[in-house]
Amino acid sequence: MNKRILAYAAIIMSAVHFYSSESLADGPRPLIERIEIKPLETIYGIHLIQHETTHKRNFIIGLDDQSMTYIGDGDIEFEPNGSIINRGAKSYFKTGGAFWYDLKRDSKGNPIAVIDAPNATNCYGVKSFYEKISKLLAKQGKDKLCVWEK
Repeated sequence: MNKRILAYAAIIMSAVHFYSSESLADGPRPLIERIEIKPLETIYGIHLIQHETTHKRNFIIGLDDQSMTYIGDGDIEFEPNGSIINRGAKSYFKTGGAFWYDLKRDSKGNPIAVIDAPNATNCYGVKSFYEKISKLLAKQGKDKLCVWEK
């Protein structure tokens, strides 16, 4: 393992120790349960998975440019072409209420396409969603997105 990866690991573990410490204003413990670090094969970087009590947060630590990018919650798949699939991305309808869908990101973590949830319970038109999802639907020529709801 090279020195840069070890340095990032030390920084990450220091931050995790600090934020999971009970000494922070004697308040409740933060939600972080554990951190998982995986090397990436499609880009020169590390996939950092922050396991919290209710979900997982995902980050890419770019080792070439020393960047850290949030790439969404849930399960992440890295495609050979560098794209990232965010399975079970969570969002909210304009009128309220949560829903889950899949989201495709470029190698820098920017959203580039919305994908119908494989276990969809309902489909909704563009006007049901906030601008981020509506713009992606329009860019893809789609007039609805099929999502999963509780």
